[in-house]
Amino acid sequence: MTDDRSAIELLVSTAARDNTGDARFELFQKLIGVELYYQADKKTIDGREMTSTPVRKLNDGSYAMRAFTSKKHPDLPRSFVGARCPELFSIATDLVDADWLVIVNLKNDLVAFSRDQLRGMFIAPQASENASQAAGAAVSIELERAISQAVQTDSETWYDPVLTQLRSRELYLHLADGYSPGGQPTMLTSNVGGREGWIRTFTTRSRPGIRYGGITWEALVNMVRENPNVPGVQVVNDADDWIVLGRDVM
Repeated sequence: MTDDRSAIELLVSTAARDNTGDARFELFQKLIGVELYYQADKKTIDGREMTSTPVRKLNDGSYAMRAFTSKKHPDLPRSFVGARCPELFSIATDLVDADWLVIVNLKNDLVAFSRDQLRGMFIAPQASENASQAAGAAVSIELERAISQAVQTDSETWYDPVLTQLRSRELYLHLADGYSPGGQPTMLTSNVGGREGWIRTFTTRSRPGIRYGGITWEALVNMVRENPNVPGVQVVNDADDWIVLGRDVM
């Protein structure tokens, strides 16, 4: 077993026991680029070969798809295929239409990710030199204005206008130039008011020399919710005005 595979096995076990969410997020990022394996039954219908993946109905009426970390898992059926993450995430949510993707390691430890988490949490690095061409189309004038006006406001009345504009928007994480030892992108954070760990985001990708990672606002909220050590988010607009939104506000 390779070092990366061993790390995945360990992270699944850790995340299965950890209720803080930190290990789950670390596992999620570690899975990017890793091949997992799931049941795929092939059938011929009207002369065409079709592939179907069974899901399990849970007690609450939702449906779960299982993916295994190893081909050697005894519960993995003989008819299976492999897919790399995040392609597997799309298969689970869009093709199989599962509510949950359950990751199963060789020790039978289980970690479940919801549909919303799978759709939103993947951080896709985007080259700044190419991104600047599309930056204009991505700018929300209302969001830019709401942030700039918030900077000039002493009261907390700016929360609602900003949060309204952030809903369903894509923001851009500030990623480090290199990768973590596990080969994953690393987010840069800010020190605000003497407190470290604020996730730094931008409303556009117009700044040269910055490596960006796109993420939806809803996925960002989930990220903060599942990581108690993260105090909140810093949002910087194109005019270099910025605000911070703490856990309580988000």
